[in-house]
Amino acid sequence: MTALLLLFLLNLVGLGQGTFVSDFIFGPNHEHLQVMTADSALVELFVGEYIRRFSFKGTWLDYVKDRSEFANFSTIHMAALGVRPNVLVNNVTYPIPTVDFSDEDILLNMDKFDTENTFISDDILFSSNLDKIGAATEDHRESIQRAMTRKGLHAIAPTSFNASNFMQPTSGAVADGFKKAQFKDFIDARLKLYATEVVGDSPLHVILTPEHERDLLEVDNNFKDKYNNTRTGEIFDYMGFKFHKDVYKVWYNSAGTTKKAWGAAPVAGDRYGSVIFPEDRVVKAMGGVKMFRRLAVDDPENRGTTIGFRRYGLVLPTKVEGFATVLATP
Repeated sequence: MTALLLLFLLNLVGLGQGTFVSDFIFGPNHEHLQVMTADSALVELFVGEYIRRFSFKGTWLDYVKDRSEFANFSTIHMAALGVRPNVLVNNVTYPIPTVDFSDEDILLNMDKFDTENTFISDDILFSSNLDKIGAATEDHRESIQRAMTRKGLHAIAPTSFNASNFMQPTSGAVADGFKKAQFKDFIDARLKLYATEVVGDSPLHVILTPEHERDLLEVDNNFKDKYNNTRTGEIFDYMGFKFHKDVYKVWYNSAGTTKKAWGAAPVAGDRYGSVIFPEDRVVKAMGGVKMFRRLAVDDPENRGTTIGFRRYGLVLPTKVEGFATVLATP
């Protein structure tokens, strides 16, 4: 079975024939960091294909600065990110222990994203469904990308509102308990951001909630026509904004004053919002990736191969100013 798996994986990544070597851990720049045990060209091939396919293309994260070259396997220095220390004060996405903020460089631990393990029976591996193991790898990649994108969205949404980060209430007719979003709401938010003179000429991106996406499609045929002419998830410009969408929603308390912590479930009265951010105020960094696996030969009880992945990464605003939320308003 091991030979059959290897042959399939070699064909998958187009490397031809090879030999087994060891378990591999890969750094943020795809360098091989560590050899742990024996016989794992299998792991190298899996992880190599995982890294090759990993991309934020088609999402808003494709447009922000990438500082992955400065990352260690699971950490990165704040100075390399270009992030101001006060970004981490009262941060409800990345709560950290008390630090001396007079220090301009802080070593940050990147988020650790683990997938659930996937079990692939020996029967499937010997059947005509050999692509199941490739499909499983793809599922893990998509799962981690989706988790990183959503946590990044939560991180850049304003924690609270002030003279540099704005809440713009929705102003349309009431539907499902909240006023619908109008283009005027986004334009008014943009005017507030420009008035601060902190945004400059950086492109402004909008990440729409599903509800606000629906609202804008209803009120503007030009928006609808352009939207329908794009592929799913593809960015497009309209009225000076770069529009994206995500089914994940950032939630605020019922008063609309404070963002709820990452992972906190919404309760009755809580309000969701579409996030507006300047492209040059957000940064991302990708750390290392590791694959965990147990081959069927090592699992005589279940007789199947089990795989799982871990990836480190981080998304942060570089400054706590120049952001806005168009907030669903009762």
